[in-house]
Amino acid sequence: MPSSPAEQTQILLSPREHEVLRSYAAGNDRAQTAATLQLAENTVKQYLNQVKTKFGIHELTVLVQAAYEAGILAEPDGDDPVEIPKAQKALLAFLAYGAGATDMAVMVHQSQAAVRADGRALLTTLKARNPAHAITRARQVGLLGPRAQHDASRESNAAAHSPLGSAALADALPV
Repeated sequence: MPSSPAEQTQILLSPREHEVLRSYAAGNDRAQTAATLQLAENTVKQYLNQVKTKFGIHELTVLVQAAYEAGILAEPDGDDPVEIPKAQKALLAFLAYGAGATDMAVMVHQSQAAVRADGRALLTTLKARNPAHAITRARQVGLLGPRAQHDASRESNAAAHSPLGSAALADALPV
């Protein structure tokens, strides 16, 4: 059974929409994407909104995760594995599903300030420029996606279908 709107139907993107999505997944913001693709920033925003509409997704991190899961974005080249603390694993899973800082704070029984601090630490650990880029970097280092599911050192993720795997998410959440 499809687990995301992108997997429920074939998503067809124009070449420009695909370029904009790839640029965001690579960690570029609107201004950088506009400069790289020689477009106006508002045009980049329009393309991104069109892609979000096609996927039926509003959050950029969820959009990037769904695009990888649907095969619209090619899996990034692998990088050396990275180990991250439990709190950051939980945060990464929540990011992949679009939870905001307020929701995350409630779910992990922490203050929003603590969740934001964990988020900054996660971006630093993953060498990511923004939360959407953290999804790509997490896939590169084997924390999300096929590498997470096939890496023997992360065996608990092998049978799971969620980005981090249900076992890893359960391990990352406080009791």
